[in-house]
Amino acid sequence: GGESTAETLAEVGIPREHVRVIVGGAPGEYVANSSGTWSQKASFPMIVMLTRLEPYKRVDLAIRALSFLRKELPKVKLFVVGWGKLEVMLKELARSLGLHDCVVFTGPLFGKSKFDILTKAHVHMWSLAPRDGCGLSIMEAFACGTPSVAWNVPGPKDTIQHGKTGFLLPYADIRALADALRVILTDDSLRRRLSTEARLWASMHTWEHVAAEFIRHVEETTFRWNQRARRS
Repeated sequence: GGESTAETLAEVGIPREHVRVIVGGAPGEYVANSSGTWSQKASFPMIVMLTRLEPYKRVDLAIRALSFLRKELPKVKLFVVGWGKLEVMLKELARSLGLHDCVVFTGPLFGKSKFDILTKAHVHMWSLAPRDGCGLSIMEAFACGTPSVAWNVPGPKDTIQHGKTGFLLPYADIRALADALRVILTDDSLRRRLSTEARLWASMHTWEHVAAEFIRHVEETTFRWNQRARRS
């Protein structure tokens, strides 16, 4: 979890000072293999979204945002990676909006296939739910040098640094989402800066970092409890 989780725990009675937030979750192997990621980016404006195709993920909002974006970027493509019960409905939505040729449903991808698509994408889009987790795929995208966009809601706001590794947008504002994607996809210098910062952030928050921080926290907590036990 992130700071939002700590705040939620405080609301139910667990003091904030008793909660230690350890941010992380970037695959170390992604970071190690993505040093030349910029040269591997797609030749067309490419967005990727890794998510389950379930109602609460609101993938429909991503497709609707694309209908605005395509007016200025006719070659843009959104790759939706995942599976779920809304797949047929979402494909029909794309067809109804005339987006059947620029929304690609890949199904679930793993290992190198997932790394490759995250590396090729220019921007990653997180779940568009009103509240979600901190975003494992956000960290995976960062590790591949790909910035992320999401709503400014609990979960993603703990992972994305607004204006530095991506953008956080007002909840359910589809036009704001489309505008943020357009800016990233059309501003080469901004995209490079976001990409560099995203990969740097991931390199400092790998799973190895998480493990080391967790072990350190357990050791410190155990030491404090032992000290208290001796004094009593």
